[in-house]
Amino acid sequence: DFLHTVNKEHLINLTENFHTNIKGLNVELQNSAFVSNAKDVFVKNSQDEKIYQLGKFEGITQAVAVLTKRRCGQSQFQQSMSNFVAQPVMNQILHFIYEHPNVQHKRIAASLNMKANSLTYRINQLIEAGCVDVYSQGKYKYYDLTLKSREYLSKNEYGSTFLHSSVNPAYVNRYFSARAKDHCSVTAYASVRPRSKAAVYGILDTKPKAGLIPQKLSTRKALASMAAAIGIEEE
Repeated sequence: DFLHTVNKEHLINLTENFHTNIKGLNVELQNSAFVSNAKDVFVKNSQDEKIYQLGKFEGITQAVAVLTKRRCGQSQFQQSMSNFVAQPVMNQILHFIYEHPNVQHKRIAASLNMKANSLTYRINQLIEAGCVDVYSQGKYKYYDLTLKSREYLSKNEYGSTFLHSSVNPAYVNRYFSARAKDHCSVTAYASVRPRSKAAVYGILDTKPKAGLIPQKLSTRKALASMAAAIGIEEE
């Protein structure tokens, strides 16, 4: 009775944690029902029943532990971003990268009037916290915000959604996919700068095993035609 009660409580917790993923939850419940039916066929005595219940309890416990770890990780990231935004220098770095995706180290340093070593130290902190990604192209390094940190700034600092409201993601992907080589894959997103047109950038992956190689796929002169081609309205 004790094991059944504990199992039930953990299943309730599991259900609550999966409330945003109904499809995944349904699959898990179907798997659980299948295993339960199989158990009724193969379990012949009380000893086997106890072993089954102990195994089920261990599995549920591990699942809840994983979910808890993920949720704590999300909370930790939110706290890290909040702390960085509260620090003037870090705040400047984050906002500069937000407004200039795939930017080189020297440009950040020059624009913010910072020494290279000081900037490197701070950017490494942002990378370690999962706020900034670094990509290499030849001997050059490019920095960009992670999707999580870009979304955080969009919602909390710029008061907008992750993608500009007038951007249709299908148009963006279709536009870049049509221009990508057969062996390349393209991920595109729109970055809206305050008081300016929407600048469109893409990440061109020519060597999947080597990681993503970013390329700025538009220039300021081409923004108008680029925006019109993929359905982005000027601000």
